[in-house]
Amino acid sequence: MDIPDGDYSPLYAGFSDFFLLLINQGLDYAVIPLIVFIVFLIFGSAMISGSEVAFFSMSSEQLDELKGDDKQSKRIISLLRMPEYLLATILITNNLFNIGIITTSFFLIKKLLVLPEGSWIAFLVNGVLVTFVLVLFGEIIPKVYANQHNVRLARITASPLHWLSKICYPISTILVNSTSFIEKRLHDSRDEVDVKEVQEAIDSAVGMVEASEIDQQEIELLKGIVSLRGFTVKQIMTNRLDVISLERNIGFDQLRHRITSCGFSRFPVIDRNIDNVKGILHAKDLLEHLYEQNDYDWLTLMNKPFYVPETKKVDQLLSEMQQLRTHMAIVVDEYGGTAGLITMEDILEQVVGEIQDEFDEEADLFVKHSENDYTFDGSANLLDICKALDIDDYSFDEVRGDSDSLAGLLMEIHGSFPEVDTEIQYLNLNFRVLSYDDNDHINEVRISFTKNDDEIPQQAPRV
Repeated sequence: MDIPDGDYSPLYAGFSDFFLLLINQGLDYAVIPLIVFIVFLIFGSAMISGSEVAFFSMSSEQLDELKGDDKQSKRIISLLRMPEYLLATILITNNLFNIGIITTSFFLIKKLLVLPEGSWIAFLVNGVLVTFVLVLFGEIIPKVYANQHNVRLARITASPLHWLSKICYPISTILVNSTSFIEKRLHDSRDEVDVKEVQEAIDSAVGMVEASEIDQQEIELLKGIVSLRGFTVKQIMTNRLDVISLERNIGFDQLRHRITSCGFSRFPVIDRNIDNVKGILHAKDLLEHLYEQNDYDWLTLMNKPFYVPETKKVDQLLSEMQQLRTHMAIVVDEYGGTAGLITMEDILEQVVGEIQDEFDEEADLFVKHSENDYTFDGSANLLDICKALDIDDYSFDEVRGDSDSLAGLLMEIHGSFPEVDTEIQYLNLNFRVLSYDDNDHINEVRISFTKNDDEIPQQAPRV
């Protein structure tokens, strides 16, 4: 409908009255603090939302640059050491800011619009307007900024998050523990049950075949292949403390001596420390250069390193290594640092058992005193211990936490560093710490037990 000329004055008058009402209400001392408080909450929500992107988007190079002596760098590294607690703190704080914004803005809108009691207009305006402001100023803009200036924003928010993490620690602990429990339950039901079902199916199929037609080694080999799905790279890798590496600045003469004395075929090449792996050197590539001078640039023989996360499933890694035609991978942790390395041989040994060639020295994983009494090195891998004791590979999953060594397991169960002669009981296993080495690492542990099918899951027969 067209508005006739000369009829605009009522419309202008209506808008004028509305804006005068807002100005008059704005002068109310009860309104101004609400507006200031909402602006503060929006700013806080923006900083917290941006900090999530800032902290969790840092590269390993940026983290290396932060390893300085200033307080903010130390706080950033400290917060990232417990990423689950940091994320829980961010989520809790951001939700509190958002709840505060929604609640305060509702009272502000009701006061400015002077609406009758029970009016739904305040809810509608609050929902549309506040949602727009929160999404734009509390999520999109800060996260775009944080993606481009992550280190700068992390330094700004490090101190507030440091204190907020302390305040929110009780609630964060409940959230982290509950999510870890749910994740573990889901992991167990998704992976381990499937593996056991497949192995039971193999046994059922074998039961239908004539005994003379069965090759037991082939059956166990098939079971071993199926069991790879239940392992992560972290469980079978070589720990970074046991990795034999080559410094990139050594001369060619020292390089040859190092390789011939170690007897390995592949070496990670590092720059100053194991976290800076520059490449992989194959010993066979040196054969045609054996008589070069000491200043020979052997770095040109390096191959590009292949990186994998420590949480990757072993069966997936095996497929990737086959496609890339590589035999060694560098394992990195959640911060981008080197956790260890894994080789094709490590994976195959989970299927066929220990592989020894003519250059391997026989290394005793344990000392067997009697049928139920052993002494293990503190650094022994938990999977190797399960094999030696002939118990199920998942026997320690309930208590091992993130540890993969015997020493780490004992600290998880005990809650601290156990003293010499400390005895720790788990299921039917009795652990006794015998000694520490010069670096204050658990050196030897004695394990005694009585086999009981009701308590310790028995291992399936191995090849």
